[in-house]
Amino acid sequence: MDEIIGHDISHLNANYLDLKHLGKILALASNPTDIIEIQDHIIKKLKEENQQLRDEVARLKDEKGKPKILPNVPDIPHDKSNHKVGKSKSWKKKAKITRIKIDRIQKFCIDRSTLPDDVISKGFRSVVIQDITFKTCNVECLLERFYSPSLKKTFEAKLPKDMQGTHFGSRLKAFAITLHNLGRVTENKIQKILESIGV
Repeated sequence: MDEIIGHDISHLNANYLDLKHLGKILALASNPTDIIEIQDHIIKKLKEENQQLRDEVARLKDEKGKPKILPNVPDIPHDKSNHKVGKSKSWKKKAKITRIKIDRIQKFCIDRSTLPDDVISKGFRSVVIQDITFKTCNVECLLERFYSPSLKKTFEAKLPKDMQGTHFGSRLKAFAITLHNLGRVTENKIQKILESIGV
């Protein structure tokens, strides 16, 4: 028995040590790293056994045991007829004009001096370039004021309801909420993005 245990320690693989002989194994272990590894193995085994017992107790009480949480992996469709691993969907170009809102039209003309005399105009070919404008739209609101000496009172124009009690417009607020809710962007990063354009 002692020879087997001694062999276990000299060729230590804590995952295969028998819990029945751990007392003798610890007594024979002289290397501190061996002792730590054996103790780590004991702790893991006891935790597993403890959890199994907790689950069994919960089952006997008609309660749910510890849930098995699966790793966070992207959903893969199980329909093999529609899903082929390693092959991407064939992409087909669709007409952009029917799908994209056009905000402005800009014409680009040929330098007529470079053309031969017999050219015939063929009109224009449409090319849609998608882009965004990301800039401030700060508004200085000048509120008209009047003073009545007889009433000793100042009269001032009022801001629209959506501008009252705030220094930020509704579009800016909507943009920040969209970044946070849809993009999962933190408040600190939203602040840095807005500050980078002068908000």
